[in-house]
Amino acid sequence: MIKVLIADDEKEISEMLGVSLSRAGYSVLNALDGKTAIELTKREKPDIILLDLRFPKPGIDGIEVLTAIREFNKEVKVILTSGMGPEAKEVEKAQGLGVSKFLPKPLNIAELKETLREMTEDKH
Repeated sequence: MIKVLIADDEKEISEMLGVSLSRAGYSVLNALDGKTAIELTKREKPDIILLDLRFPKPGIDGIEVLTAIREFNKEVKVILTSGMGPEAKEVEKAQGLGVSKFLPKPLNIAELKETLREMTEDKH
């Protein structure tokens, strides 16, 4: 089963995505902050991380999470999500750290599922 980590500080969004992806046959983990996202990535080794770019301060943001994860896992696929457009400096910086895809918020569930399917075709 494909394991997806949802790293988003908005609990309602995280839970809604989790239910939707579980029903679609994915194993889902949730992290409501950056520190937990890093810990879960180390421990659970997800296949894909759905990473929000912004986490409220104090704490670490999506760029810092991605930088930390890339130190110990260069292979995990990361889908970056943000209310900012793909031209934002933060998004460009994240893409330089190896983001597989950028999806703008609010997320389109059908588009997310299609992206996950495309990214995992060889694993199904």
